[in-house]
Amino acid sequence: MNRFTVGRDSREEAVDAAALALLAGGVVVFPTDTVYGIAAHPRFPEAVARIYAIKGRAGDKPIAFLASDAGAPARFGAAMPERARACAERFWPGALTLVLDCGGTFEGFRVPDCDLAREIIARCGGLLRVTSANLSGLPAQDEITDAMAPVCEACDVVVDGGQCRGGVPSTVAKFTADGGMEILRQGAVNIDP
Repeated sequence: MNRFTVGRDSREEAVDAAALALLAGGVVVFPTDTVYGIAAHPRFPEAVARIYAIKGRAGDKPIAFLASDAGAPARFGAAMPERARACAERFWPGALTLVLDCGGTFEGFRVPDCDLAREIIARCGGLLRVTSANLSGLPAQDEITDAMAPVCEACDVVVDGGQCRGGVPSTVAKFTADGGMEILRQGAVNIDP
């Protein structure tokens, strides 16, 4: 595992190392605006599978996408109903995950309000599979802690950017083509049901 501490090490060096690892099928930990995330490039199913194994995450729990910009979900093929579009305009970048129809399969998308995270994601094509960098069942962390050691040690690169601003995971809302919305997880953002 290669660890980069932004501030002590070059930010550019950290971003380069993270992007190179992800584009080679590796798994990387980096900060977001809410909590630390563990990421894999969606082009490498074996890397996504590593996230499940590292965390001890149930296989039926999907891993959402973090996007570098608000246009990335549409480029992936996600349908963006008007209500979802309005929420994205209001809360992105920020702590709201939109679960959208991608041709019959629903996927979660979020644009983090963290320049470092968006820079890494952009260098990898605009979308990464990312979930919180904690063992399943333990709390998500807003800074690199001893509790994260088992996750970090199993990754290829760890980018330590200090404490995340938010500390609370994102709100997750599912949107359907008919304009319906369901809150799947209440988190940092409050939106009207």
